Amino acid sequence: MSRESAVRAPKATLTSALARLADGDRAAFDVVYAEAKPLVEQFVRRALASGNGDFATDGDDIVQRTLIKIFEQCHRYDRDRSGGAWVVTLAAFEVRSVLRDGRRARARLSAPDERVADPHDGPEALAAARELLLAAAVALGQLSELDRETLLTSLSGDGDVIRGATFRKRLERATRRFFGVFRGHGYDER
Repeated sequence: MSRESAVRAPKATLTSALARLADGDRAAFDVVYAEAKPLVEQFVRRALASGNGDFATDGDDIVQRTLIKIFEQCHRYDRDRSGGAWVVTLAAFEVRSVLRDGRRARARLSAPDERVADPHDGPEALAAARELLLAAAVALGQLSELDRETLLTSLSGDGDVIRGATFRKRLERATRRFFGVFRGHGYDER
């Protein structure tokens, strides 16, 4: 078996089950799931490894999103196409999205933002700004998903759309937790 064909060839049962599911046969759901899940897992594992991703971190989420997309989009399945190819195409889109988002996040953290440091400052000020951003990123990484989402929503301005006591209280708690972690890295709120 060559390296190019490392992802197992899908069985014809996946193609016929996808066609049945697209036609509304709910009994085909279990067959599609049983055939698609291992194929998606294998593809995602290999794609993340070759794209410098981490299956332990992102793999399960990508597999789950791909499976959901398969069932949401099954009505669009082209019966003239291989079921395995269609499933892998959906998985590839999800992998590319995660890798792209990861690259963007790393790029945002790799250099000081012009709002944090003046580009005319000396190397010491730029290094201090870079250190501050990295410490903030570490502190954000130690918060729960809900706290991170709340803080980022607030900073993006979308928090204005979500008015109300619940959001304000959630923001207050997330901010308190963030600064608690941030102080643990030797920084204060100033």
